[in-house]
Amino acid sequence: MIYEKRLLVLGGGTASGCLRLEKTDNSFRCYLTGSVKCDCVLVIKDEANFLCFGDFNLGSPYRFSLPGGVNIDSLVAAVGDLSGSLVMYGGFRRPMPWRGNLEDDVRLALRRLGIEKKNVRDINDFFLDIIPSDYDDTRVAEVNYYKSNLTADSEPEFADTLTPPSFDPPAPAEKIAPEKSAAPEPPPGSPASAPDEVAASVADETEPPLADAEYSAARAVPELKPVSFYESVKDQVERLFANNERYEALERLLPDSRWIKVNYNSTGKYYLVGVIGDPVRYLCYGVPGEYSPDPPPDLVGYCQWLALDPGDPAGKGFWIMYQDGVTGRSVL
Repeated sequence: MIYEKRLLVLGGGTASGCLRLEKTDNSFRCYLTGSVKCDCVLVIKDEANFLCFGDFNLGSPYRFSLPGGVNIDSLVAAVGDLSGSLVMYGGFRRPMPWRGNLEDDVRLALRRLGIEKKNVRDINDFFLDIIPSDYDDTRVAEVNYYKSNLTADSEPEFADTLTPPSFDPPAPAEKIAPEKSAAPEPPPGSPASAPDEVAASVADETEPPLADAEYSAARAVPELKPVSFYESVKDQVERLFANNERYEALERLLPDSRWIKVNYNSTGKYYLVGVIGDPVRYLCYGVPGEYSPDPPPDLVGYCQWLALDPGDPAGKGFWIMYQDGVTGRSVL
């Protein structure tokens, strides 16, 4: 006998579908349908339960059961593909978790089910040019990391834009052979020198040629000890901190951190720059905003929401991007 039915509409991703739940004596009979063309995993969670299913294909309805103790009123469902990307989601909980949390749940489900990720894009291979909506400021998070073997003594001067310049090493100077002095004229009546004798006398006045191995060793540039990404941009970051207003609200939220507020036009628009740890473990950028289930389109997959008031997680706060202080790579 069925005591209760619920229908949950799923969307918000690349597909849409429905989850039907039918409560019986001791469990829920569930039916999942959707316009999904790939193999999937499913996450069902409430305040106390985290359940995952897969992999399966929604060419036909997917049937499964839930324990009777699941709280439907706080239930959230998320469907993802085998690369860990969110495909569709929905729930009865209010407010809903934001999209980044649900994608984390999908990746956790893949690990728990022992399913190897497929076609995963590694965001640590690059740090995107990020220009947030309505924030025309390319300084927020430019591609500002590079492989470097610079030392503190040989660092070039950087601008205050957090973007180290690219440069090519100067071409090695060519080896210049010493000038050959003209052979003296033979005195009158003396026999003319043979060509081989002249060549031998000139060779005697020059240095002997270096062997290939010796020549390569003489031209070799000594290898310098690599430095971390933060060390390569430390001077320009410290200039920013010296010339901009301190932002203490985030320092109270994130222990062992320093933040500044950078104004970049006359309308009051700004962003934050922060460092976490000593020595610095992360270089951070913060874009002000208000909570939404999804981050700004240009920042999807590269930021996390941080509310200014922990008691009001859906209020005002910042979308925070993190850059590894050692490698310079984006960290989610």
